[in-house]
Amino acid sequence: MRTGTIPRVLGAAAALAALLTTALAAPAVAERSTTPGRAPARAAAPANFTHPGVLVSRPQLDFVRGRVQAGAQPWKSAYDQMMGSKYASLTRTAKPRAVVECGSYSNPDNGCTDEREDAIAAYTLSLAWYITQDARYAQKAIQIMDAWSAVIKDHTNSNAPLQTGWAGSSWPRAAEIIKYTYSSWPGSGRFGTMLRDVYLPEVAGGSHSNGNWE
Repeated sequence: MRTGTIPRVLGAAAALAALLTTALAAPAVAERSTTPGRAPARAAAPANFTHPGVLVSRPQLDFVRGRVQAGAQPWKSAYDQMMGSKYASLTRTAKPRAVVECGSYSNPDNGCTDEREDAIAAYTLSLAWYITQDARYAQKAIQIMDAWSAVIKDHTNSNAPLQTGWAGSSWPRAAEIIKYTYSSWPGSGRFGTMLRDVYLPEVAGGSHSNGNWE
């Protein structure tokens, strides 16, 4: 079986993302019906989807931003951890390549780690942009995403589907926040084409690995 080890590099970005995704969970639960013997009431789905909202919505982002500004825990400590990580660095240089080759357990590792970490950095920087409203973070996230969308064409070797899923789970999160909350991203169309042409075909059919990769 083709296998891979989940990269232990999500760290601070994942910690803050977890807080973001659960930020409004308690209010949502409180609004449900608590009448004995009756199923909880379901809120009506919105007529139109609003971006950002695939993973986190603007109200959630605003909620966490307010908590961080107020110094409230655990949001402030997660934010400090994120901002102190290498993924939030404004001096990061992207390392794109046309073909990312990843064998079992990322051996060989021809761009595998670089791609995953650049994708995580783009997401971290997009969160940093929204919370601080410092345009330098948005511009750095854009720089990284543009570097990859201009170059990458394929993923190869046995771990190609797994690698594509790993990186592909971070890129859209970063792109959505930047595209819908920052003033300008001329290369957003090319980045979308990259996701559709390079990432989606590799993961759309599933892994067929008996649940090992899902």
